[in-house]
Amino acid sequence: MTKDELRKALEEGKQLDELFEFTDGQECQIFKAKCVAHFAGNHEIVYIPDTDLNEIDTDRVLASMPEIECVLMFCFTGHDFFEICGCNEKMARRVFDACDWQCPDTEYDEQQREEEEDPETQETAEISEGEALIASLRRHHFSAVGGYEMLGYHQEAKTLRTVIEAMDGFVEHGKLTPPNDPAKENESALGAAAEIKAYCLKHRKTGCRSTCIFDKENKHSPLCPLYGSPIGWDGFGGKENGRKKNR
Repeated sequence: MTKDELRKALEEGKQLDELFEFTDGQECQIFKAKCVAHFAGNHEIVYIPDTDLNEIDTDRVLASMPEIECVLMFCFTGHDFFEICGCNEKMARRVFDACDWQCPDTEYDEQQREEEEDPETQETAEISEGEALIASLRRHHFSAVGGYEMLGYHQEAKTLRTVIEAMDGFVEHGKLTPPNDPAKENESALGAAAEIKAYCLKHRKTGCRSTCIFDKENKHSPLCPLYGSPIGWDGFGGKENGRKKNR
């Protein structure tokens, strides 16, 4: 089932547990396809992570389009794995095989950190990790833009489009573009980090679900600058989310 097919089925009143065979993951409930022949170009949904952690309701009809879009954000296709893993089919297979509760982005980051211990692979790992992070954030932001527009949060949607355009500036032909001036790039990145952190701290005080430009107030997601950690989020003040990592 593709994401478009799932969206249509949910709009017609189907429940997730009527459409997928959920199984036990690592102390949680997940969906994981039993057989995936390939990842590149495979737009079938092959994985849904921890339903409890990601607040995915499987046993009721989803009442609104924003609810449906939020669920779709956690439905990963084979091609999603391929993009997250830097368009590397072999790595996509490794990450898919290892996933038993976490989002593939999280598992990919973990495997890359382990490979960084090998000096010969460190440079390659850093490049592919950066490309995968941009691809992942871009995909999540595009999904959120539609949801914000439907809710009437046009300013938030406009802000997200600006973020997407900025990320596109770091990429050329699918590869990270080397910075022209590393010092200026670092200064610019730290400035952006400070602005985003201030934005998040301000809105957290009043409840940030409706104004979040990252991940709908899911504090256990690696996309949250205050609580998550895709590659540390050190500049944003994020803390490593160890809820299940060390079990």
